[in-house]
Amino acid sequence: MNRLLGYLSQVHIQNPMARHPYNVATKAESYAYTALIRLRKGETGETKKEAIAGREVVLPFVDHPSRDFVLSVYEEVMNQTGAMKEPQGSLHAKWKVQL
Repeated sequence: MNRLLGYLSQVHIQNPMARHPYNVATKAESYAYTALIRLRKGETGETKKEAIAGREVVLPFVDHPSRDFVLSVYEEVMNQTGAMKEPQGSLHAKWKVQL
């Protein structure tokens, strides 16, 4: 898992040319996968940071498969770490309505 975390951390290197939606989606997915790995390892503080970062990156997308995946990971992480005290329903549906 540590090798995978090392690989995923390379995706976050800032590149001024990396504004293409594919690159942004890849960055958001790497945050989500990193959050899932950290959740499995029991690192709840870092898990929440990664999930929130992924959500922030992907929120501007309207209809994109990466958005659905990242928001579902965010919801799962927040539920499992206790950050969401009560079930909120589908966060993705609420954000889609807001946009």
